[in-house]
Amino acid sequence: MDEVSSEQNGAYAGRDRLSDLSDCLLHTILSRLKARQVVQTCLLSRRWRHLWLDAPYLDIDSHDFPISYANWSWRCPKFERMQEAQYRKFHDFVDNLLLQHSTRPLHTLRLRIDKDYHKDDSCMPMWIRRGLDCAPAVLVIHHGASITLPPSEPGTRHLKKLCLDQVSLRFDLGQQITTGLPVLEDLSFRNSDLSNLSRIMSGTLKILTIDCCRKTGTTLAISAPRLTSLHFTILFYNHASFILAEKAPYLVEASICLNELRRKESVYLDVLCWRVAPRRLWGRDVWGRVAWGW
Repeated sequence: MDEVSSEQNGAYAGRDRLSDLSDCLLHTILSRLKARQVVQTCLLSRRWRHLWLDAPYLDIDSHDFPISYANWSWRCPKFERMQEAQYRKFHDFVDNLLLQHSTRPLHTLRLRIDKDYHKDDSCMPMWIRRGLDCAPAVLVIHHGASITLPPSEPGTRHLKKLCLDQVSLRFDLGQQITTGLPVLEDLSFRNSDLSNLSRIMSGTLKILTIDCCRKTGTTLAISAPRLTSLHFTILFYNHASFILAEKAPYLVEASICLNELRRKESVYLDVLCWRVAPRRLWGRDVWGRVAWGW
């Protein structure tokens, strides 16, 4: 009996049980990993070698290619060579990942590019275009610099959720939201410069979040008839700025926080105007006037 058990244990020990995992389960596991970890994990089993090509989630993060600043001078030639090597390694990884990924539609594409990797301004638009070729339903961009979204890429027509974090819009994104994102339901801007954004108009948008964003003295008009949730935390640079929310008859909840960075006692503060009133409103540090029911 003991001999049989020993033989069975030996057989199981030599068996590649990882390869028996279903592709569905593997994709669920891989969806919780960063892109570099996904590729590394696929090396654990021969059957997994090409599994990353069909991964429905891609989370590309420059932090996975860290540049160590410890014990190095900023102008040290050796440090600069190490920095350049990591920079090249990261760019080659992203290029190969997006070029070789299958044409199967993505569920989520995340691009987090740290400021130390902004040497070539042409890379980010190229990566966005290649990512959009995979027709993702969710696109999350954390960039720390100015960007331009491709205006007429076929992949943008599949986007249901768009999140822009730490970006500076080079042009007014409003027209692209209106015509180029026909199924967009969730739009969020975080820690971004919206000075070039004057209007958000969408017939499909349901959730709008603008969190800790900067805005100069231009009007931001919002026209979204299906909007149900609206959340604002805006940093204004002068008293001429205001937001006009109109054509949102289904708005259920709204939270508002307006902060003026150059507040003076003698100036009239920011104005928030609504043509419709939400059922629930939370306000914090709301300076100036709130007008309802135009």
